[in-house]
Amino acid sequence: MAKRKDYYTKEYLDGLGDSEADVETKIEILDRLSNRLRMSVPDLTPDEKHWVYDSILANAEHFKNQDSHWEERIADLAHPALRDSRFIYLLLNCEYSNDINGHRLHRHLREKKFTAWENEENVVFLNEVAIEWKDILKLRNHRDQLLQRTCIEAESIIEEEMDAVQDNGMGYFLREAYRKQLTLLYKYIYLRGLEVVRDTNEHQFTIGQNTIIYDYESFVHLGRHIAPSVRPGLIGKSNFSQQFLLGNVHSTLKETFDKIRESGKIADIQINRDTNTQLFLN
Repeated sequence: MAKRKDYYTKEYLDGLGDSEADVETKIEILDRLSNRLRMSVPDLTPDEKHWVYDSILANAEHFKNQDSHWEERIADLAHPALRDSRFIYLLLNCEYSNDINGHRLHRHLREKKFTAWENEENVVFLNEVAIEWKDILKLRNHRDQLLQRTCIEAESIIEEEMDAVQDNGMGYFLREAYRKQLTLLYKYIYLRGLEVVRDTNEHQFTIGQNTIIYDYESFVHLGRHIAPSVRPGLIGKSNFSQQFLLGNVHSTLKETFDKIRESGKIADIQINRDTNTQLFLN
């Protein structure tokens, strides 16, 4: 589906503050996007969907007290078009990434815990997503290059991890829970990758005379180091602070390489395939 000409950018939506004027603007935008969401064929961008979902959650009590289309807004949370937004929220904000079967009652907004019924609903939802995504990962004919690369990487890592934890004596049920966690981890990586390549298939950085290309393959490889951690953890792999947001990793890398370039300390380094010089991020 072609992107609308009048879509809201992530930068604009994230830039709205808490002033009275901004709050009014946010409610107006939420009404406008909610109306579009309820169209027979919703045409919201992924950034708009995430913003709508997060905005409804964050302001649920306000809408309830103000009687501002509260029931309609809560119903919107279950809209099929916001399914990926719900998935990201549960995996990232509610820490289901390492408790995929919901043995704990996780916290969500304002330190409030899910009820046992809500927790069960979340687990059922994540199970459904895992089954769907497991089938997707088996395919190798995706036209979407990011998805194709994600599937290849996921198969390799999941097979490696399953062999390793079995050798370490992990029981069948724990292994299957871990397999599910890894499966959902790669769905999360893919969805965040869509944010990185939303406007271009690659990002370029420079060090001295060298051009470093960061594309979908680079993203998927680096993604498992930055995505939410899963237990027992990817063997032998580092996991960066969650402040290093996966969807903004290209911006963080640009800032990093700019500082390296400005320092002048490695201005003469040669990074090219002819000299077999490589840049590793482990």
